[in-house]
Amino acid sequence: MDLLANRRVCFNISGKVFETFLETLNRYPFTLLGNDESRAGYFNASKNIYFIDRSPLAFEAILFFYQSGCLIRPPFMTSELFEEECMFYNLGNDVIKSMKARDGNNYKKSRKSTMEPVTKLEKIWEFLEVPESSALAQIFAVISVILAFSIVVVDCIVTLDIYQKPKMTVLNRFTLFSNIFFALEFIARIISTPGKSKFIKSKGNILDFFTILPNFLITLFEFKYTGEVNMNILVIRFSRMFKILWVIRLIRYSKSFVLIATTLEILAKCSKDLLTLLFCVLITCTLCGNLIYFAELDDKTSSVVSAPEGMWLVIQTILTIGYGDVVPITVVGRFLTALTAAIGITVTFPLLSFCGKFFHAYSKIYKATNIK
Repeated sequence: MDLLANRRVCFNISGKVFETFLETLNRYPFTLLGNDESRAGYFNASKNIYFIDRSPLAFEAILFFYQSGCLIRPPFMTSELFEEECMFYNLGNDVIKSMKARDGNNYKKSRKSTMEPVTKLEKIWEFLEVPESSALAQIFAVISVILAFSIVVVDCIVTLDIYQKPKMTVLNRFTLFSNIFFALEFIARIISTPGKSKFIKSKGNILDFFTILPNFLITLFEFKYTGEVNMNILVIRFSRMFKILWVIRLIRYSKSFVLIATTLEILAKCSKDLLTLLFCVLITCTLCGNLIYFAELDDKTSSVVSAPEGMWLVIQTILTIGYGDVVPITVVGRFLTALTAAIGITVTFPLLSFCGKFFHAYSKIYKATNIK
């Protein structure tokens, strides 16, 4: 009997493996994991492991409850979702009520320590980073979003022919004012941050730095040399490149920023499938493009005058763009183009594998972090 109680039990929770003792689960026999009959429905005899398609983050907290008798909600999971997980594992209303009471006390303590700053720097940091802290903080956040969006709009307007660059207009002054505003905000955040090393290493703050400071300096440069016709065109283009970053900075104010960051992380994990897809497309473009070029070589009226032109025609065919700037003239060229269209369907097969892995990884992260 003792040997049976000390037997190790493994759980696969949405791809993440956990291990504990059977004796630990038997402490709560009326729960899902503590009852042999209820738990048996998730057992895979061939692999000797239990498979449960639930949140690994919640299971880790629930397994800690079996080990210690203390149920604590994970900090990155809402109380509603965690309560649903607890109901699935049949932990009981008393345990859930105890968790809610403990969670409420922790919230009050954290609110006293974080939502009621003592020093002036903490008040400034809360004002800048927590828009929900006060009505003025919300107004400031709205103004920041409007200014950031307006800079993007202005940078698009100044590319019109109507806009006279040699003259200092209202748009220039508005851009200068906005850059000064965000530069002062960034300096205030650096001064008031409770952890300067963490602040400097943050990717979002690094993005802010390369968005604000170069634009601020370049705007001053343009303001100083506005009347000079011979201002270096490379400097202007360089400034426009940095001003594009304002579009990325708008993401920072969106609640879906975490979702976008998660998507980029998943894309990084699926990089091998993307490289395979690009490699297949590159081979197809090179091979078919050259074949079409040699087929059109004898026809002087053909628009396929080089191998790169043939590769451009292949790309248009595979992606079904159909610009019409490059078209085959000869019968052989048209046949090869039609063959390229058929090959293009098979080239995209690696994309199916990529999409499958992408959605599988996304579902795991969604369940683990409850991203909405």
